Amino acid sequence: MKKTLFVTGVILCSILSCELVTTSDNNSRTITALKIKDGEVSGWEEIACSNVARGLTELTAIINGGADEYINQGMVEGFLQKLGKIGTDGNVDMYIMDFGTSEKAEKMFSEKIKKYTEKVEVTGYSPSIAQIDMSSPEGAVAVAHFQQYYFELTFMDFGAYLQDSKSMAESLIETFNTKVTQIQ
Repeated sequence: MKKTLFVTGVILCSILSCELVTTSDNNSRTITALKIKDGEVSGWEEIACSNVARGLTELTAIINGGADEYINQGMVEGFLQKLGKIGTDGNVDMYIMDFGTSEKAEKMFSEKIKKYTEKVEVTGYSPSIAQIDMSSPEGAVAVAHFQQYYFELTFMDFGAYLQDSKSMAESLIETFNTKVTQIQ
């Protein structure tokens, strides 16, 4: 009887231990691993973050118009995170999306940059990977894609600091690139 209880206990512990490893490993590979944490990028703090959206209805709830564009290009899931630049009124809306494949993420990127009128290269990246549009008087708009992930950063209320928004965009793009390499 004691032997049976011992064997049952060992089997149960093994099952639970495997389940815990599997669950934590899967969680670390989700899109939420790309979320910027307070203090991770110097001078920025989180203002808000949406839940992960999957599908048109959920994405429409976090995007004020234009959700169809992302769904039609193959978005699997994504979220909106808003950061504020400490000491300024400036903030950035960051749309972080998983398109399932690098080809779909690249296609979304290519469609988006067609709309840009003042394209600026991102230091250290090919224009086919990341670009910034400086046409808005409020701040830069930047897009990038790494593997199956697509990033869109819209800077607002940076009027007096317009050129600073470019370097801030580059810093965030570098952070996302690092995060993607860590979860793959």
